[in-house]
Amino acid sequence: TPEKQIPGAAVCLENANVYNAFSTAAANFIEIMNISIILILISLNCCTAQVATCKDDADNNPPNVVSSSIMKSEGNPAWAPSAQNVDRNRDHSIVRTMANFIANNINIKVLAYSDDPPNLPPRNEKSKAKGVLLVDNRANDAAAWFVHTVPNFLAYLGGYSWPPTETAKGHMFLCLSLSEAHLNSVAKALRYQEPYIYANNLPVAILNQHEELSNLVNGIEVRVTPFLEHARFVTKRTQVEANVQVFGKHTKSFSDIYGRVLRNKLSASIRIWAHSDARSKSICKGQHKLRKIASPMQFADSEVSREADSTRWALVEGKNTVCLTTNDYKATEKQIPGAAVCLENANVYNAFSTAAFFVYKPPNVLSTKLLKSAANPVWTRSAQAIDQGRGHSVFTTMASFIADHMNIKVLAYSDDPPNLPPRNEKSKAKVDSTVTDAAAWFVHTVPNFLAHLGGYSWPPAETTKGHIFLFFVYKPPNVLNTKLLKSALNPVWAPSAQAIDQGAGHSVFTTMTSFVANHANIKILAYSDDPPNLPPRKEKSKSKGVLLIDHTGNDAAAWFVHTVPNFLAHLGGYSWPPAETAKGHMFLCVSFTEVHLNSVAKAIRYQEPYIYANNLSPPLLNQHEELSNLVNGVEVRVTPFLDHSKFITKREQVAANIQAFGKHRKSFADMYAKILRSKLSASIRIWAPSDKRSKSICKGQYHLRKIVSPMQFDGVQVSREADSAKWALVEGKNTVCFTTNDYKVTEKQTPGAAVCLENAERNPTWANSRAAIDQGAGHSIVRTMADYVQNNPRINALAYSDDPPNLPLRNEKSKAKGVLLVDNAADAAAWFVHTAPNFLAHLGGYSWPQSETTKGHMFLCLSFDKAHLNLVGKAIRHQEPYIYANNLPVAILNQYMELSNLVNGVDARITPFLEHAKFTTKAVHAVANIQAFGKHSKSFADMYARILRKKFSASIRIWAPSDARSKSICNGQYQLRKIVSPMQLAGSQVSREADSAKWALVEGKNTEPYIYANNMPAAILSQHIELSNLATGVEIRITPFLEHAKFVTKAAQAAANIQAFGKHTKSFADIYAKVLRNKLSASIRIWAPSDARSKSICKGQYQLRKIASPMQLADSQVSREADSTRWALVEGKNTVCFTTNDYK
Repeated sequence: TPEKQIPGAAVCLENANVYNAFSTAAANFIEIMNISIILILISLNCCTAQVATCKDDADNNPPNVVSSSIMKSEGNPAWAPSAQNVDRNRDHSIVRTMANFIANNINIKVLAYSDDPPNLPPRNEKSKAKGVLLVDNRANDAAAWFVHTVPNFLAYLGGYSWPPTETAKGHMFLCLSLSEAHLNSVAKALRYQEPYIYANNLPVAILNQHEELSNLVNGIEVRVTPFLEHARFVTKRTQVEANVQVFGKHTKSFSDIYGRVLRNKLSASIRIWAHSDARSKSICKGQHKLRKIASPMQFADSEVSREADSTRWALVEGKNTVCLTTNDYKATEKQIPGAAVCLENANVYNAFSTAAFFVYKPPNVLSTKLLKSAANPVWTRSAQAIDQGRGHSVFTTMASFIADHMNIKVLAYSDDPPNLPPRNEKSKAKVDSTVTDAAAWFVHTVPNFLAHLGGYSWPPAETTKGHIFLFFVYKPPNVLNTKLLKSALNPVWAPSAQAIDQGAGHSVFTTMTSFVANHANIKILAYSDDPPNLPPRKEKSKSKGVLLIDHTGNDAAAWFVHTVPNFLAHLGGYSWPPAETAKGHMFLCVSFTEVHLNSVAKAIRYQEPYIYANNLSPPLLNQHEELSNLVNGVEVRVTPFLDHSKFITKREQVAANIQAFGKHRKSFADMYAKILRSKLSASIRIWAPSDKRSKSICKGQYHLRKIVSPMQFDGVQVSREADSAKWALVEGKNTVCFTTNDYKVTEKQTPGAAVCLENAERNPTWANSRAAIDQGAGHSIVRTMADYVQNNPRINALAYSDDPPNLPLRNEKSKAKGVLLVDNAADAAAWFVHTAPNFLAHLGGYSWPQSETTKGHMFLCLSFDKAHLNLVGKAIRHQEPYIYANNLPVAILNQYMELSNLVNGVDARITPFLEHAKFTTKAVHAVANIQAFGKHSKSFADMYARILRKKFSASIRIWAPSDARSKSICNGQYQLRKIVSPMQLAGSQVSREADSAKWALVEGKNTEPYIYANNMPAAILSQHIELSNLATGVEIRITPFLEHAKFVTKAAQAAANIQAFGKHTKSFADIYAKVLRNKLSASIRIWAPSDARSKSICKGQYQLRKIASPMQLADSQVSREADSTRWALVEGKNTVCFTTNDYK
């Protein structure tokens, strides 16, 4: 992107000695210099623990590796070596500053921003801004603003980790401690940089008090010309105060940050050190000059070159002012948002307080230099290397950001945030801000750095530069009490133990415990188009969910899919979004073994989710290629841009067959008609929002029908309009599909997912959840998400949503919402899918969004083995979700390629941009067969008619919001019918309008065998290909879809000739008239239930006659109505046939 069009920032500092420290290095200013890592901390407070302020590194001597330089506010500030290398997690000033960011401090609230956040896919946004805002929410008047230049740096609550790839590059860090009165000024300057916010837990009280801070968090657009912001404030006066000027330029300003902004606004000549191109020359004419500092140069005892340095700064001549900037000096930068933070203090050489400093890290080393405010400031070594946690000034300053501090509130922004895909935003600004009336602004340049509540972790990359557990949860509109449907021998809907807005006790909370709070063994990836505590993503995918993976020896993972926006904040505790109470929502959780991680990851990847939380380890990503593709944002490039994964839940009570479909936006496929109906070869009924153009399809073999709204759903009347849940029933296959797409013409380019569960031999019913959904304890969602909303080191998560909690609404191309939980100590994972916006903040505690109580919502949870992670990852990926939380380790991502593709934002590039995954749940009570469909925005496919109806080859009934264009389809073999709204569901009357849940019923899908027990060894299956095809569910694709086998029994006494006939759903053949009568060339008499239309056939050579009822058989009088047996006599051939079909 042209730098002139890139928003930018400049933070300017005025101090004669600080100026001289830079000026000495820039003496030869024909061309500018090259820099290592520089850290500048400016605070007029002393270094006080547990307060939102900048902290130095306690003057400890650093080792002579990966070093940085620090300049602190003292009487004579000068560059000095940092006490520790920047890659060490203790004693370095950055580590100490960020201690309350990378680990939880309940008193410190944070906001972090970056265009390349840690553990998340690149954001590809227009801003390069990176930083963290720390705010103390106690009576202390304290805040801090930390600005930096490092990509993939500072993961919230993720520990301190330096990216090794950045060691070869130079980086600059700036930290400002300020009073809360200046928060509006800082927030407004940030807002003009258009940052990508990746972590935020600022409370409503602080946002209400500071309007500009609220505008920043809620993504309010800047609409007033000239689209430039110039803020002035003064640091706290402990010894000597410092004047700070902050400039912010918007994309629409079309201004160069150096020539037009700094030179003109400050009315002075400037010398600049920043990347430049041949077109951008030094300006030597006129009153005020602009000159590039020669490269290479000597800076803080290190020789640096412009090419190897990521820092950008400017010297304002004659004003003792230094500006830290975010923009290159290129013609292309005019449309890139940016910032300049300028520091000025005429008496700074006399005295600075101990909390103000510059830190500089030279290229190719981790040791940093520190420049503190002093009478004669000079560079000194930092106490610790920057990759060490304790002791470094950055770590000390950020302590309340990387760890939770209840009194410190934060706002963090970066163009490359930690644990998130690089944002490639229009702004390069990086900052942490912290609020006692004390505040701090920490400015830096490190991508993928400072994860909120993620512990202090320096991004190493910066140094060199199938089984499933299953449950459904349904929340009717206008109530917080939910219904739970668990996998059991005879599953029924039951009340959840707690309301969904309560933390402990609800199934969602329990499932997400290791997500909302930290669990060392559980790695996570979370995605949502509306993630918690973040601005709305405006993404193309609506997918929402969390992937949990156990990275210990247990083979366990879980996929939690949901429909709730602004829900499930990673490490943010459990909180239900009140706005969603009025809506219906659906939650699905699938537990599975890790062998299925690639399948799950691939399904998610096709959904094109927005990943907002991810801590999956590199070993996990290396093991699962699709998981790695998901995390790294690898695009789907193979047609048809659809993914279809199949796996089986773990069999604890009853296993379930799972099919996961993911469709990419390039598929242009309707999820219902083109995918579900076609892939399942069945009629479907759908419940989803619809338009007038999307009709029920009643022609052809398989129909698609919209369920009438309102309807009764387990005793609750719900309407399509009030329900956020979307689902489909696959007729004849005992299959229910949890979907993310509306049944509208416009949805063909919206990525989506369908997770289909088949359980033929059981009779599940709705039952009340044990607690209301807004209650913390007892509810199934709360229990499922317990390791998500709070940290569990064993559980890693990936969460996605189009409306994530605590973030502005994403309004992206995908509506997917869900959480993927992976146990990193066992073969266990879970996929939780839901429909609630602003729900499930990672590590943010459990909180139900009150606004969603009036709506219906659907929740689906699948537990499965890690073997299915790729299938799930691929299905999610096709939904193009917005991932807002992810801590899946590299080990998991490397192990599951599709999971990696999902996390890394790898684009789906293969038509038809649809994904169909199949797997089986873990057999806790009853195994369930799962099919997950994911459709990409490129698929242009309707989820119901094109996907579910066709894939299942069955008629379907759907419950989803609909429009006038989307009609029931009543023609053809498979129909698509909209379920009438309102209806009764799970004891509640729900209407389509008030329900956010979307689902579909696939009719008649119990005709092919449902395999519920199988221990055939691989040796036998390898020997018999058809046995293998049966066991693995290989579809029959050859007409006439009839099989006629002949064999002879063993002659124990007398051999018998056997003929076995098999007919497929697609054969459209009557077993008696077309098959037996024709194949055996004989008249037959039949005993089977019959209807009035099916008559005896008495004409022709061979007759077909129904045996009169009642009759005598084996000395008993039996009637057709009371008899479940079906058989036929073949006349003249001494043959009896045992049959399974009625004569209808």
